[in-house]
Amino acid sequence: MYNSNQQSKVLLNIIFNPLFIFTIVWIISLISYLFAINISFIINPNYQILLFTFIVSYSIFFITYLSLAINKNHTTVNNIIKPILQINGYRLKLISRIILISIITIVLYNYHTFGGFPFYSFFGYDVMVYYEYGRFKGLLIPLLTIFGLLSIFKKNIVYRLVTILFAVSLFVFYILRGPLLAFILQYFILDTLYKKKYSFLKRGAVVICLIFVIMNVLGNLRTGNELFLTYFNIKPEFQDINSGILWFLMYITGSFSDLITTVQYQNHYLYGISTLNDILPAFIRFDPIVANPNLIFIDGPKTYLAPFFEDFGWVGIIIINLIIAIICFVIHNDSRFNNNLLIIPLLYSSISLIFFTNYFFYFYNIVQFILSIFIFNFIKRAT
Repeated sequence: MYNSNQQSKVLLNIIFNPLFIFTIVWIISLISYLFAINISFIINPNYQILLFTFIVSYSIFFITYLSLAINKNHTTVNNIIKPILQINGYRLKLISRIILISIITIVLYNYHTFGGFPFYSFFGYDVMVYYEYGRFKGLLIPLLTIFGLLSIFKKNIVYRLVTILFAVSLFVFYILRGPLLAFILQYFILDTLYKKKYSFLKRGAVVICLIFVIMNVLGNLRTGNELFLTYFNIKPEFQDINSGILWFLMYITGSFSDLITTVQYQNHYLYGISTLNDILPAFIRFDPIVANPNLIFIDGPKTYLAPFFEDFGWVGIIIINLIIAIICFVIHNDSRFNNNLLIIPLLYSSISLIFFTNYFFYFYNIVQFILSIFIFNFIKRAT
């Protein structure tokens, strides 16, 4: 018979599995979309395209991942037993200070060059809009995320709280809602895995509520409730619904709606330009319309599938699901990666946010992945 801890550990292993997360995210997205069609006039009603896209995407991901899992012994992944992990306190303190100095340097440079934070606009100050404000965000976001995650290895509760408050405050000041949600997910995942907290269902419920509040508050601050109702063309009979629920639905389904429109009308492709725009830093950009004047291009997040579809059509959708399945399998099963407690949360958060954009091929996530390899190897002390 299993005791409660053993049962929770089994459940933990099931939930923190790429195939499970991928499945749950798609199911939630599909259900949310069916609700959103009836709530908003702006949501593309051709849900059949989304269902077909799901069938193709899930089939490729499932078959690829399962095939690799079945033939695991014939792959090149290293399956070394996880060592007992100890953190080198001196090195942890040293790297945390280096990261903090780097963050402060970037923030002060941006403040001096571009003025007050975008957050100040909510109080009537004339500042730059959040998507134009600042430089080096491709480095600032991963540094800020890793700095917050490293606090989990500290025993001092006050230090952890101050660090979390510092990281969250900067995300809010820059109005970086997507990276903030990713950080919260990664923090919860790392805290659960590192401290073996099997009460993760209760804590997970708290995280979901926190994400719900952030989407609601930051959403209303960024656009205002009236502008939000107008922008998403919410039907009159649903305008009295809690704005947090509406934000949640629109945040998940808006990107899928744009994906459907892209799949529905785009017959010309970019052959790598769209994916490169995500992979490369922001100062290196290729204009999709210049690259292909015949393109019907919708700017903005369109789930993890859009860049590859914009580049290669349906072949791109097959390729990206194949690639992500391989990435998930390797990182989840190869001891060179799954022993790295900074990489695993990044993987799970990237899967969790596929409804929004492709974080697997996002510049600052790639930077975070590279930094995580070096930083964790620097601070760990395995015995």
